Amino acid sequence: MAKSEDIRRDFALAWGKVGAAWGVAPSTAAVQGYLLVDGGALTEAELRAALGLSHRATLIALSECENWGLIRPAEPKRTGRRGPAGRSWSAVPDHWEWFLRVAGARKERETDPVLPLLDECLRRAIAANDDELAARSNW
Repeated sequence: MAKSEDIRRDFALAWGKVGAAWGVAPSTAAVQGYLLVDGGALTEAELRAALGLSHRATLIALSECENWGLIRPAEPKRTGRRGPAGRSWSAVPDHWEWFLRVAGARKERETDPVLPLLDECLRRAIAANDDELAARSNW
């Protein structure tokens, strides 16, 4: 069983590196990767123990995963301790769905804020009768 856990952890860490290339924080992508390869629902404590993250880092990563649309809340899960069941999360299973969510989130964060600026610059170039600048502004 230890070898399986090593594989899960290694996958999650590699997924963290892939996520960084997509603009997703490595710890956020690692949490998603671990949930992907685990295939079930896990609590914050289980993820923290598996990935060696702090409580705060794990909570931030879970929050970011939810914001990116990479994971979803699952049924509360008992971990064997007394008290209420802990919140748990699972990965969005459809790879195309989370890929499109990442692409959409990146568009919202990176492209959408720039478009009004480009439109304003083009409008100003046209208003200033700067045909040369307006001609170069074919965005």
